[in-house]
Amino acid sequence: RGLRVLRVDGTLGWTLSRAIPLQDANGEIVEWLGAASDITVRKQAQEALAASESRLRALLDSASQAVVAVDESGRMVLVNAKTEAMFGYTRDELVGQPLEILLPELYRTAHSEHLQHYFARPRARVMGLGIDLYGRSRNGNEFPVEVSLSYVEQGGSRLAMALVTDITERKKAEERLL
Repeated sequence: RGLRVLRVDGTLGWTLSRAIPLQDANGEIVEWLGAASDITVRKQAQEALAASESRLRALLDSASQAVVAVDESGRMVLVNAKTEAMFGYTRDELVGQPLEILLPELYRTAHSEHLQHYFARPRARVMGLGIDLYGRSRNGNEFPVEVSLSYVEQGGSRLAMALVTDITERKKAEERLL
């Protein structure tokens, strides 16, 4: 937390103060013992991190594709606004859930196995070359998707990043051409 303070040199800073009462034999407070620490650098770092996270969120939310990050256990750790719109769930409903809730029932077991193999040897690639892939929205609607995979290593752990595109209109156009 901290307290915003005006320093002697006229600049603003942050301080963290703590104090404990010193009591006499009767339990009466006779004085206070305290210390203060300048936490300005820490506060500035926290504010810079919050601003950076805000910029990242804005960037992700402006993407025209659904962005889903999954940890090695297969649970979603990040989704963007397009993911919410495409699948009909809120961000809070998705984060922490297994990715398989976004897949048709038929593909869920196999996908879990594919995810384990992916984390064993992660690399950027397009999923499902030569086969049709489908997503499943909250209301049960299944729709064709195209998925590109990538990964991020951070702090000794890996995240799989999926960019998902709803290709329903493209599939309809292909059918009309046939």
